Amino acid sequence: MRFLRFLTCAALAAVACTSLDAQAQRTFSLDSVRVLLSPGSHRMDAMDIAPSPRMEELTARLQAAIQRDPEWFQEQVRRAPAGEPLPYDQRLGLTRVEYDEYQRLAANMGLRKVAEAPLTVRAEGSRLVFDGGAGFADLTGVAIDLQADRLVTPLGDASGSREVHNDGERAAMGAWDGRTWSLEEVSPDGRDGTVVSLSVGRLRESGRGVLYWQARQVRGGQPVLRIVRILFYDVPR
Repeated sequence: MRFLRFLTCAALAAVACTSLDAQAQRTFSLDSVRVLLSPGSHRMDAMDIAPSPRMEELTARLQAAIQRDPEWFQEQVRRAPAGEPLPYDQRLGLTRVEYDEYQRLAANMGLRKVAEAPLTVRAEGSRLVFDGGAGFADLTGVAIDLQADRLVTPLGDASGSREVHNDGERAAMGAWDGRTWSLEEVSPDGRDGTVVSLSVGRLRESGRGVLYWQARQVRGGQPVLRIVRILFYDVPR
């Protein structure tokens, strides 16, 4: 869904909505996912984007402008190339200079650790099934079927994954490689929809594992669910 995708990229432009290099020399197969998510309990560091006060100010003004004219905004998002920022328009509530500043700040946000909790992975046939316990309850019941190359979630399933090779040019978590499953369902008028995605990967510099999970739903043009998790963890030897 283009509307939800824009909101995701606007908030997380520095994380995973950046370049996907299909020609990368390195590979990240489904077997790599199996290695990173071995059955057992994994201690996860929950990370969050740390925007500057100026970024928070500009974001609040942008959100206020979107709420004043949501139909116009949704139409602009539908017209924009996928993964690209919207072209400047004064109806975004910022001057052109401020909008350029917003894009620069979004591309250079860092991450900070905000919590830690265990995530349990169970092997059930060809599936890796998550149990998030109290810390990551929204991940409980999510599963990756490695044989079918399928993500299974309470909100819907996504078939087929793609490789992600992010060189860190605009990624707060730095260069990483992995695989992503994603589902986008939207009504014809764009007012109802669901976005679900899960990325599993490894940071190139530290070798730590990455689990990037997001789920969003809009009903009647209003957000009813927003889950974003960026989890780092030590890969079992």
